[in-house]
Amino acid sequence: MIDAIFEEVLDQLASEIGARASKDRVAHGAFTRAYIDLAFGGEEPAMDQTWIALSLLMLDDPALRMKWTEWLNDQLSEYGEDQGNVELSIARFAVDGAWLAQHFGVAIPERKSMHEALTKSTFSAGKRG
Repeated sequence: MIDAIFEEVLDQLASEIGARASKDRVAHGAFTRAYIDLAFGGEEPAMDQTWIALSLLMLDDPALRMKWTEWLNDQLSEYGEDQGNVELSIARFAVDGAWLAQHFGVAIPERKSMHEALTKSTFSAGKRG
């Protein structure tokens, strides 16, 4: 049952990222910008309690981690962001760390500035290769 819920949440995540990325005028980095926006776009993280619980379960469950890894790799490939671009990878890893820290109760008063800086970094990512 947890696997089915996890798959459903990944589908919802893909839909939300897809909706945001489809509005992006610059194709390169669109997935990463949507990922950043989903995590930082509002006052609170965009994900619901189900996603939070599954994410924490994923830390200790190899099967869920594999599903996440496969999903992420598929998304990166679909959006053309699997080319080892350092800036895009750094931005996504920063989002993951900030998101996890916030759910552990770490205050992030500079959320808006982080959102802006990470988003800005994705536009220069394509210029350097």
